[in-house]
Amino acid sequence: MNLMKYEEIYRKLDDMLEESGGVITKEIEEYMEKVNAITIAKVFDLASIRDELEGYAKICKEEADRLTKKAKQFTKRAAWWKDRIIDVMTASGQKTLTNGVYKVTLTQNPLKIQIDDEEEIPASYKTVELKLSYDEYKKIKDIIEPKSVNMIPDKIKIRELYKSDMIEVAGVKYVKENNVRIS
Repeated sequence: MNLMKYEEIYRKLDDMLEESGGVITKEIEEYMEKVNAITIAKVFDLASIRDELEGYAKICKEEADRLTKKAKQFTKRAAWWKDRIIDVMTASGQKTLTNGVYKVTLTQNPLKIQIDDEEEIPASYKTVELKLSYDEYKKIKDIIEPKSVNMIPDKIKIRELYKSDMIEVAGVKYVKENNVRIS
């Protein structure tokens, strides 16, 4: 079987996987068995397809970046024009203008708070957010009555415990995934 035939087989398999959203269905399993898709001899064909797909992904990302940049430019221009409309309506004292196609109304946005100097704000208008270990929290939980406590697992500490002492923490799944490097 020549390389073109291999690529055709694997392209069909890739199309089937894309159509199924990456889920290996019974139909896909049967096709893989039919073409012996899982053999060492065909790894290089798979590597070729992988490289091609990564190339397509790179092209798509570059195009997405280009379009994102263009969208930001359009958004800035639209904001500039909106500011000019506000200037004209404010200067003319007009609250509403219509022309049969557009109705433009001058409104006010909700109040926005911007902090300039935190030191000047009275304590009664501040909240305190603490980051504590669970052990530290246990020491003070009976002293204070917090309105809410958001506890999240300390993944770094859990990872370090496992790495250093191979101690597993209940409720944690340790996943080690394989990877390939193709050069």
